[in-house]
Amino acid sequence: MNKRIAIVNDIGSLGGIEMMLLVLARELPRDRYTPVYLAPESGAMIEQMEALGVEVIRAPRPRWWSVSFYIGQRKVFNPLALLYDGWVTLRYIGALRRALRVGRIDLVHSSGMVSQICAGVAARSLGLPHVAQVQDIIGSRLIRRWYGALLGRLTDRIAAISTAVATADLPIAKTQIVPNVVDLDRWQGGHLTRAALSLSDTQFVIGMVGRLTPWKGQRVFLAAARALLESGGQADRCRFVLVGDDSIGSVAGYRAELEADAQRGVLRDRVQLLGRRTSRSLPFCIGRRRLDRQRGGLSRRIGSGCTARRFTRSRATIGAACRCAGRDGVVRCAGSRLTETGAVRDRDRGSDGDGQTCNRYRAWWPL
Repeated sequence: MNKRIAIVNDIGSLGGIEMMLLVLARELPRDRYTPVYLAPESGAMIEQMEALGVEVIRAPRPRWWSVSFYIGQRKVFNPLALLYDGWVTLRYIGALRRALRVGRIDLVHSSGMVSQICAGVAARSLGLPHVAQVQDIIGSRLIRRWYGALLGRLTDRIAAISTAVATADLPIAKTQIVPNVVDLDRWQGGHLTRAALSLSDTQFVIGMVGRLTPWKGQRVFLAAARALLESGGQADRCRFVLVGDDSIGSVAGYRAELEADAQRGVLRDRVQLLGRRTSRSLPFCIGRRRLDRQRGGLSRRIGSGCTARRFTRSRATIGAACRCAGRDGVVRCAGSRLTETGAVRDRDRGSDGDGQTCNRYRAWWPL
């Protein structure tokens, strides 16, 4: 008998978490599992899930009020918002409970803080096993510990995408590292060629892919690019590409800041911001399919069969990345937080293929 898996997330648009959920829904063997998407709002996720043949049940997520407001320049606490938020959160948990019953769900898989907590409470109240996929590290240590303790009570398993996430105050006994994957077959045959970008075959292209929001680290990327170009020598042939838009989690003025920074000094005419691109339009993510795990963020592939390295707040790191580039002189990186430096250890490598993630899920889903 097929097990029915509820997929719960926070938003209806396509972000990094949502792309991984689509891979999971696509790769689950339908002779054993039936994915059911509990949609929090309208958007591209519903369209993509339906295109994959996934059953969709709507469980609308409420809009919360801010617990503070400004009077002039003074920030004032709003107790009414706190009461309202508590009320609509309870209603959302009730909506998830109803959706889980209607969908005859056997297991709940959640991604995103709100979903992990609300779906966790709903699953616990119905006696259903709950798996939380954790991708982020919360900055505040106090909130991070509170969140980890809460997940310990509301989950049966926790899938952390990296060692850094797994060791960020998550309950060790319930946590296993299940890295994100990238299907590089989707990036083959891109029509956005070097010629279209006015790049010559002799230029060395370094790309970062990720939505434009400060914590992704585009500022650090540009600072490292500037430091590399100022070092002179062969660095002069380097060119830099930022792919992504600010449609999710945008911060006012951030994109304009990046565009202005890209036109200052040595970066002028050496950096391109391409905006959002489909998988078929990028020229610098071509290579055999591979799954690499890293501390601190999404998988990356740099060069051709080369050990991936993390970009860091050390401005010399791009130079190190350049030294391990592939024969075609192109560095590929799927964007994420720019954190500590280090190479992927052999024992951290996964096997080829997107199915690796789903295989590892199936190995320890509590069914």
